[in-house]
Amino acid sequence: MSALTRLLVAATLVSTFYGQAPTGADDCGPSAPLLVDGINPAPGASGVVYTNAGATSSPQSFCALFNGDVWFRYVASGTGVGLYTVSTCTPAGFTPGTLTNTVLGVYDACGGAQLACSNNSICGFRAEATNVALTGGQTYYVRVGDWNTPQPQEQTFYVTVVPYTLPLADECAGARPIGMGVAEYFPPNAATTSAGVPTCGAVFNDVWFSFTASHTGAVTFDGTMSYYGISTPPSGGVIAVYDGCGGAELICRSVVTFDLFLFSMPVVAGNTYFGRMGSAQAGTYGDYTLTLWTTPTNDECSSGLVVSEGPVGAFSTVGATPSASTVSGCLYGPDLWFTFQPGCTGSYVVHTPCSTPTVEVYSSCGGSPLTCATGNDDCSSPFDGGTTSATFFGVAGNVYRIRIGAPYVGIGYGFALTIGRASTLFQLSMSAPAGPGSFRAVISGGASSGSFILPVTLAPGAFPNGWLGGLDIPFADLAAQISFGPPFTGSLNACGSAVVGPILGLPNGLSVWATSVGLNASGSVTGLAAAGTFVVP
Repeated sequence: MSALTRLLVAATLVSTFYGQAPTGADDCGPSAPLLVDGINPAPGASGVVYTNAGATSSPQSFCALFNGDVWFRYVASGTGVGLYTVSTCTPAGFTPGTLTNTVLGVYDACGGAQLACSNNSICGFRAEATNVALTGGQTYYVRVGDWNTPQPQEQTFYVTVVPYTLPLADECAGARPIGMGVAEYFPPNAATTSAGVPTCGAVFNDVWFSFTASHTGAVTFDGTMSYYGISTPPSGGVIAVYDGCGGAELICRSVVTFDLFLFSMPVVAGNTYFGRMGSAQAGTYGDYTLTLWTTPTNDECSSGLVVSEGPVGAFSTVGATPSASTVSGCLYGPDLWFTFQPGCTGSYVVHTPCSTPTVEVYSSCGGSPLTCATGNDDCSSPFDGGTTSATFFGVAGNVYRIRIGAPYVGIGYGFALTIGRASTLFQLSMSAPAGPGSFRAVISGGASSGSFILPVTLAPGAFPNGWLGGLDIPFADLAAQISFGPPFTGSLNACGSAVVGPILGLPNGLSVWATSVGLNASGSVTGLAAAGTFVVP
């Protein structure tokens, strides 16, 4: 058999064995098969597959180990910069190929930059590269190989290329309508710069969106901006909202590069608003994600939700925006505000059952916080045992502003809130508020609507080691005072406190030793104050 005959027989056997499956090029170059949008090989019939039979391994990349890899060319079909998905997953309804564990790479030239690399996907171990930024009309090279295993005799696969097809929304007239609570993605593209310069800075290569308000109140803009097209970060981005195409600017915000933005603006039900997002630097183009939320009514201090003592409910920071922080490092995310007016004078605790929220208490909007407490857990687990509690001293009738902050910008979460009186000692204080010859006793920390006994003696005896809280009073004198009644006995108010006096006309220099016993509404003892002494001026 001649050499030519043997070659023809071998070619026939290979063709028969591989079902005439086309192969990719063994090396990167202009002879590599050309991929088209959709399922490849074209025309993409089920069972019509590529093979890497006989392929060798090209030099390795930093992504993963390629074995028996083959190469393809692809000319990006769009205009400007767009996102593409390149996949070796089996198309729906198609017969799977035999190459089940693939590696996929996308390059801007032979020996050039690796733009994407994958060795798995949502379809398993068949690789898929998503959100690959390519420029329309330019040629790219796709590399497919077997992942780090000995090369079998037959390996077949599909390659599918899908351009991202969201509308460009390049001008206000073609703005993309968006709804509430749904994350909208605007891929990097060839958007041009619209006319007009927003008040917060120049904007380039902008895209447009529109929304119709479903309520009268406020809407929160929650999203991200990132940028492509340059080797160094641009100066940031700009987002502006208008009352119509060519209408008045309602709000404008500058955004730091690769950062989150979170702000709100008032809206009127039924009105349609138009927004533009773009880069703050010429020659760059953006990659944007935007979600609209209904802004909570208590997003600002001036509109704090009125709450009372006790458990006050469950809340969510979804849609909340950050307020200006007055304590460095204390509050660092979106927050909600509450208004609290204590009915009693004393210490109060603002409590959340997990330790992520930051809690601040203010005596007025715009003032400095009276207290600040913050946690460091993520509160995502039902087993999180942390708490955040801020304690402050409240005066009955005064109004206090409570601020609960979320841990991160753009991440909303729920929390419960409880406001309660701090545990305080039952105590007695004595003074002369009316000047010389006067005496007043103030009892605090007792049971709500309970009662008190105020034992008093003019002889120190064994004080401060007497038998009744340090007071050394004869038992007969105590019994006589209880029988006598006021001012030696009396009722505690709803705050557990009472005031005796002032009593006037007492001799100057008179020394008084006293203590107090607290009782609840049932007559049980709930507190014994430490005995003290007082000299009447």
